[in-house]
Amino acid sequence: MMTDPRFGRLQEGFGENPIIASHMGRASVLALQGGPGNASTYLPEGHVCSLGKHFGAYGAAIGGLNGGPADVSNRTLHEVYLRPWMALARAGVRAVMPSHNAVGDIPCHANHWMLQQKLRDEFGFGGVALSDCNDVGEVFSFGMAPNRTAAAALSLNAGVDWDLQCGDDPENWSYNKLGAAIDAGLTTEAALDKVVTRVLRQKFAAGLFDGRSFVAYDHISLLDSPAHRQLALEGLSLSLSLS
Repeated sequence: MMTDPRFGRLQEGFGENPIIASHMGRASVLALQGGPGNASTYLPEGHVCSLGKHFGAYGAAIGGLNGGPADVSNRTLHEVYLRPWMALARAGVRAVMPSHNAVGDIPCHANHWMLQQKLRDEFGFGGVALSDCNDVGEVFSFGMAPNRTAAAALSLNAGVDWDLQCGDDPENWSYNKLGAAIDAGLTTEAALDKVVTRVLRQKFAAGLFDGRSFVAYDHISLLDSPAHRQLALEGLSLSLSLS
């Protein structure tokens, strides 16, 4: 949901209307994944796991600044910013990326209430939550953890399954420190087993261990084709007419 025209990533969302965003998001999930299903359902041939980003209230950043904190009421959070995510979860979206910012003064990558209680328990999301570029380490930068080891434990315990590592400095790759976090008693092997199970389930359902063929390279020419551009324009026109 993008509600502030100053926000610099408006092109990544479906507008400011939560109902339209919910329908567009659901349609995207079903199209990418080849129909309804969940994290344990094998993907049809030629289809991929869909990833929704960024969860949640990312577009509510104060001042329209990328990564700025979201200061919203509980009612606005649920009726506007979380509503499309409920639609995505119920459509079977297989991956979610927490947002860079803090919601309710808690960084989303360490927000157990949002990732576990809302997204998984209430909305029914069964896929994987993966960090954006080194954002687990940002839990340390936010001041919520004394070091990256503690930040890794907080994110794991909150429900972040996968640490997307960027750059070539291993010191910034926070989930490399999970062994140390377990040794320090900050998290447990059981918690690690839970997220590893979710990641492996996702990979099995995508056919990565079955030797399945993937989309042929000659299909790449379909990307950004004139027909697809025309369809995108029609979708945009419909969205504008409904808003």
